[in-house]
Amino acid sequence: MMKGDEAWKHTWEEKMEQLFPEAVTDFYPFNMLSESRQAPYLTRLPKGVKELLAPQKSYHFGYPKDGDFVEGRYMHLQLSPAMWAQIEEGGDMLKDRHPFLRSDEWLENCMDMDSDVAEEWHLKTHWKIILTGTRGAGMFNHSDALLTSSWHATVMGRKWWYVCGRHSDGRQVCYEDVAEEGEILYYPRRWHHETQCLETPTMTLTDTVAHVGNAEGIMMKTLGECTGRAPLNFDFSSQLCDRLHECTKWWQAKAKEEGVAWRGEDIESWRESSTAEHIKKLEAVRPEHNNYDGRNYITEL
Repeated sequence: MMKGDEAWKHTWEEKMEQLFPEAVTDFYPFNMLSESRQAPYLTRLPKGVKELLAPQKSYHFGYPKDGDFVEGRYMHLQLSPAMWAQIEEGGDMLKDRHPFLRSDEWLENCMDMDSDVAEEWHLKTHWKIILTGTRGAGMFNHSDALLTSSWHATVMGRKWWYVCGRHSDGRQVCYEDVAEEGEILYYPRRWHHETQCLETPTMTLTDTVAHVGNAEGIMMKTLGECTGRAPLNFDFSSQLCDRLHECTKWWQAKAKEEGVAWRGEDIESWRESSTAEHIKKLEAVRPEHNNYDGRNYITEL
């Protein structure tokens, strides 16, 4: 999956800074396993890399003032299509990996992958991420808001996983395991999962999987966001919602081609189902507006 894992392991600090020196990360200084659900700080990637391993006496963020404190630091780097392509083109991720690990056909067909709208989709939905944590850092038990599936490739370290869901025969099951370097873990839609890093650092590369089996659920969730009837607080632009309507039609044609049932023939337009006030609100959002565009405070070097 990853080409030259040893290079990542021994030079990951330099490599990350070299790849994305201006990127902004979601940095969780007080762990995401805390019951008080500590919010992230926005940090420039070189700063985040340094703070991830900084000794406590020189640590920029200190200790939380209140709430439960669980030792461990976590850094999430949201990847745009250009950043994902950079990893591939640089040889740090195999381009000829298994087709199941390449599920961007729908985006390539209904979105211009070089557009601001495609970048907006990736950043606001956390579609592709590099996750790096210290020993003890992890993610609380949750399921993905868009009813998607995901794969997670462990590039460095070891990560504990606890996943629960329902098999096709109706059985409710839970699995517990440790993902080692070079291993890939996959979970389907609606499966809950909790993680914890077992080594410092532990790095995982993750991508979201969309296919005809889960596409309808994903598109209906985006419709709820775009119409405002079931908001997910992604703050989509009207341009992205227009494009997602075209993506819905693409998925419906794909499902028909593969003989997969779609609940309805009619494809509802988000504009026809929204209030004038809500449409105006979304039209005020630009595709380039996101958490990392400089409007929010960013901790620099």
